[in-house]
Amino acid sequence: MGTIITRRVNGSGPYAYRVEYSDGSHHWEYLGPVGKVDPDDLEDHEVAQLRDEGFGLARFRNTQRHEFADRDVANAIRDQLDDDELAPTDDRREATIVLAEDASLSTQTLVSGKAADSRADAGGYGQEPLTDSERNRIDFTKTNVMHARAAKAAIQDEGIDDWMAIYDHRLEPEEHVNLAQRNRESIQGERLDEDDTDAAEDERIAVLEQAESQAEQRAREACEEGHEEACDELRNMGWSDDEIRELEQYADAQDFARVVVDEKATAAN
Repeated sequence: MGTIITRRVNGSGPYAYRVEYSDGSHHWEYLGPVGKVDPDDLEDHEVAQLRDEGFGLARFRNTQRHEFADRDVANAIRDQLDDDELAPTDDRREATIVLAEDASLSTQTLVSGKAADSRADAGGYGQEPLTDSERNRIDFTKTNVMHARAAKAAIQDEGIDDWMAIYDHRLEPEEHVNLAQRNRESIQGERLDEDDTDAAEDERIAVLEQAESQAEQRAREACEEGHEEACDELRNMGWSDDEIRELEQYADAQDFARVVVDEKATAAN
């Protein structure tokens, strides 16, 4: 089993190397400058070792990327966040914000909503104010006002007045454009046609199932970070308490790293 070694060379670095011992000699493999090592090139115990020693990676395996239509808007949002909410690879020169894997749920919600708003504005459909009736019908424990307004604008821009007939909080606002286009022929006037074709319904179900899978992944990651509301969401999706307890067992990254290292050491002995 290889070991990750970090060292400076002629005053530069530090650099990371994988060192393995075989055939009576050590074999060194250069991985890159510390802080720029791609985790996909590492074993789990090597990732844990670098993190436990406080060395950053080129990116985290579970980072969230949120694309804005405008870099200035993205930087304005960055200025509202604490530095530790951003991944080490986040770059102010880019319009995509990369959040740290342990970014808080409130930060994820804020950045996701602002990014959707930015893309909606750039897409030409912007946002449409919500009526009191619409606000009463929307479950804002699962979405936010900006998301709903952007989705409403996108759907109505496709000629569908009864936008809530196909609105789904699990889809990004721009994804409602494709959904509306696929269902346009099944929608007459301001209501969803009850005689919707099987093909159109199948397409809609496929889109919703994909969004549901993504929503479950986000909830799982947030539950791992210790957010109880995300764990409750998993329960609503059918997860058992035992399965959720397993996720929460190693919610702390340093505890997980220590467990991995200890298990590897025990296996070696």
